Amino acid sequence: MVALAQANEHTLSSGALCNLYGDDFTDNLMSKHALEELIARLRKKFKQVQLASDQSAIQSVWGVGYQLSVTINFIY
Repeated sequence: MVALAQANEHTLSSGALCNLYGDDFTDNLMSKHALEELIARLRKKFKQVQLASDQSAIQSVWGVGYQLSVTINFIY
């Protein structure tokens, strides 16, 4: 979520998101399928807390990756 919120125009490529879960020692990356499952779970969680919006909080950008379509306010 932080990576999507901090991304330029809130869009990140699928490859960049998979690299976030990479292992520096074995070069294992998150698979595309695992990323899709993670995004589906995040969308479900957002839907539980969203007010009256039909739009998904995380949009798929065809040929690129994913885009955050809601504003996230960080409290430190």
